[in-house]
Amino acid sequence: MPQVTVCIPTYNRRRYLLEALDSVFRQTWTDFEVLVVDDGSTDGTAKTLRSYPHPIRYIYQENQGVAAACNRLIAETRTPLVAWLGSDDLWLPEKLEKQMALLEGKPERTIIYNPMMTIDAKGNMRRRQGRPSPSGRITTLLFEHTFVPTISVLMPTHLVSEVGGFDRRYRVCSDYRLLLMLSLSCNFVAYSKPLVMNRRHDTNLSANSFANQSMKIAMLEEFYYKLGGEAVIPRDTAMRRLSRECRKAADFARQEKKRQEARLFAQKALGYQATPRTAIAYLAVRLGV
Repeated sequence: MPQVTVCIPTYNRRRYLLEALDSVFRQTWTDFEVLVVDDGSTDGTAKTLRSYPHPIRYIYQENQGVAAACNRLIAETRTPLVAWLGSDDLWLPEKLEKQMALLEGKPERTIIYNPMMTIDAKGNMRRRQGRPSPSGRITTLLFEHTFVPTISVLMPTHLVSEVGGFDRRYRVCSDYRLLLMLSLSCNFVAYSKPLVMNRRHDTNLSANSFANQSMKIAMLEEFYYKLGGEAVIPRDTAMRRLSRECRKAADFARQEKKRQEARLFAQKALGYQATPRTAIAYLAVRLGV
């Protein structure tokens, strides 16, 4: 039995999926199996994978969303460790080798990750490295900023089920919620250099929109007030983050001509943290500027 399952959820990503798989099978550390859960693709994904030259386990299910696909991946995983890869993203060849070396000798509740590079739809480099990657108990920092790329994570499989898996209520950011939950009881260890490439394109689920932003805020509020965040995260830090995200939601709503929603989130931003910036944003919405 391999040590690691490479878990790949996919939905209508046939044009990118083969590149993602190729990046896995170029790994310098090879004690893994690949599991793909197809969440109802209609673009010929199944036919394409039948002729793929390397061994993979492929599971098809009716479309239920990415959180359901990720939960199915965990349910079907038979190895002690799991690594995640988006079906439109890529790993560098030494990704697993570097991470497995870093994991050696660490406590059982350890999660390995690294920063990412960003590429465009054609694979051209857009950004080489994001913010610094801290190690340790990172709940407060992770609440402040989303800096752990799920596609970089290597972790014990059982931890996912311990925190309830991926929450299907959230069409986006169910992975961010999972990482926040895990941060309450796990030690995160960062490899300092990027080992993964995140592909940005027009059909990314996490594209900027009022709907996605308001869902992110609901998740952050739930984590802070109901799931244990309040006991760990300083109040000023939480209010600053929630205010900033509400201000963004108001901006997206205004751009999308959703005036009532823009007013609501501008008011929420001001309520979370009264600063000149949130006050100006609220007045701009009220005046229709």
